[in-house]
Amino acid sequence: MASNIPELVLSRRWMLGYRGNIYESSEIKDKVIKFAAGLKKSGIKKGDRVAILSKNRPEWVIADLAVLSLGAVVVPIHCNLDKKTIQYILNDSNPKILITDNKGSLKGARWKRIISIDGSIGIPFEGIYKEGSIQANIKKNDIATIVYTSGTTGKPKGVILTHNNILSNISAIRIPLENDVLLSYLPLSHMLERTAFYYQLTKGSTVHFSEGFHSLSGEIKKIRPTVMTTVPLLLEKIHFHYHWLPESLLSIIIKWKLRSLRYFVCGGAHLNAETEKFYLNLGIPIYTGYGMTETSPIISLNVPSHHKFGSAGKILKDVRVKIAGDGEILVKGPNVMKGYLNLKKKTNEVLKKGWFATGDLGKTENGYLHVTGRKKHLLVTSSGEKLSPEYVETKLRESKTVDDALIFGDDKPCIVALIVTRLSQSRVKKAIDRLNATLPSFMQIHDFRIIPKFTDDLLSITHKPKREVIEEKYKYLIEGMYNNG
Repeated sequence: MASNIPELVLSRRWMLGYRGNIYESSEIKDKVIKFAAGLKKSGIKKGDRVAILSKNRPEWVIADLAVLSLGAVVVPIHCNLDKKTIQYILNDSNPKILITDNKGSLKGARWKRIISIDGSIGIPFEGIYKEGSIQANIKKNDIATIVYTSGTTGKPKGVILTHNNILSNISAIRIPLENDVLLSYLPLSHMLERTAFYYQLTKGSTVHFSEGFHSLSGEIKKIRPTVMTTVPLLLEKIHFHYHWLPESLLSIIIKWKLRSLRYFVCGGAHLNAETEKFYLNLGIPIYTGYGMTETSPIISLNVPSHHKFGSAGKILKDVRVKIAGDGEILVKGPNVMKGYLNLKKKTNEVLKKGWFATGDLGKTENGYLHVTGRKKHLLVTSSGEKLSPEYVETKLRESKTVDDALIFGDDKPCIVALIVTRLSQSRVKKAIDRLNATLPSFMQIHDFRIIPKFTDDLLSITHKPKREVIEEKYKYLIEGMYNNG
């Protein structure tokens, strides 16, 4: 087994696609070596940090593998973050160099040494290339990357991952790839896409980089991917976009649009059972999984040979999972992070004797993992009843009436909801009444308000709602529902 990521990835043959161009692995490898030589001459050495703030493109891959091949540490930053968060990550990680694809990505944030992919600021990317060779002594337990969590519950935390953390995850994946064509639209700054991307390259795939979520429809038609890694949002949007059509016609249209696809791999958030069943009936299975940045990221994954509908998948080889007395999922294995950067106290809170406390609630059954909610989000009503908001929110989303929903009720006498929908108040009311009839009284929704679609600042990188931020923004609506009651 390879001892580091570049050794594994650059020893295989694969191709990248971007804006209609195809790049052979040999061409990328040559540029990786030259870029690494240039970085070395500019003073980058083993252990130094280099930040990448760029959308998915070949230069992202070149920079990533070049930095890693020097034994230096990659700090990926998501392009859609606001100026304040970008600056916080830069200050916290303190990289020697920032590599970015355009001046606009910085959004006013500042850094001392910048390499610009488009040449608009700092040193041009092409100007770094130098002749040379790579001879770094990289060990498997050396730090490879510091990836910042999406910050749905406060300031982002820098997760420290080693080469072995990520390599162990790659070696445990059992998703079949046979010269497949993939369309990559999730950011490589997120560990789900990055680990999946490395795995795809080791299997000789051709990976095309998307121009973004808004371009996917045309790109799927043109590129005809056979496999895609996704989050539930895309699958639900495709399904919902045509929801008004008769089921038979809906199936025909979506099957035609996705006719090249063999399957989806889905993670990052919970996928509701109705959506999964809909695609399965079209002959397009969705292999769902569960993981976190802190676990490189995969903990469990459904695969063709071991697929349990409705579960978060079979627990990966060499990964151990146990359920604590309060129902929290605990994880131990080679994929678990070293800790959080500059946050020793927080690291000690979640890592005890090698066991990582995920903060999620769940159960195991015959080697499969079921995730039931978020421990921190557990609501305790004023009557002492405890409930997981995710359970009720998932039921709401499955109704075809609701695009998204968040429920509230901590220390309150009853449950209320904020609803995102394109339908009328009366339609939503009927859907909630139907759901309430199936729930125990303490889980029933007593009032709701319709709010606008969540904007990017209210969503994490994987499109999960930032609960605390949304609660603060709509505090007046939530309090109003209780005052009216």
